[in-house]
Amino acid sequence: MVSTNRLIDIYNNWGEANDLHPLGCATETLMFYDMGNEDGRTLTFDQVSWLKRFINTWEYAEKKENQMRKKFHNKDENNYYFLKENSNIYIHETIGDENNPRYAWGVQYYDKSTGDGEDGGIFGSIYQAMESALRINKRLSKRTFQELIDLWEKI
Repeated sequence: MVSTNRLIDIYNNWGEANDLHPLGCATETLMFYDMGNEDGRTLTFDQVSWLKRFINTWEYAEKKENQMRKKFHNKDENNYYFLKENSNIYIHETIGDENNPRYAWGVQYYDKSTGDGEDGGIFGSIYQAMESALRINKRLSKRTFQELIDLWEKI
């Protein structure tokens, strides 16, 4: 799935390539140029088609992100997002330093009762991190009954 953050980059690059400035949201751009802007410029048929496809893609991505977000508890005071279905899986939000002030999201699985754990990776997008956490949860939920007995005996 393409995240809305990535779609913003795509949209801004498209605007640069089509010499459309300033860009509002895609719906505003469609309406603004459809009526003719202050320079009298209007959009070409291809530009209108691209914007309409982009708007549909944006709405789909936003819907998927909202569905994914509902599977996690809101961020706590320590910048953790815990998976509602399995609180042993969480995402930790970190901020870089003065040299690289970007956000990053790390995914972790750690079961205190068994000591079982896994690093799910570091991601530049919260939604990529959520996808990773959900994949880990899916894989863990497919454990066989014998694997669960073996884990229990380790305790």
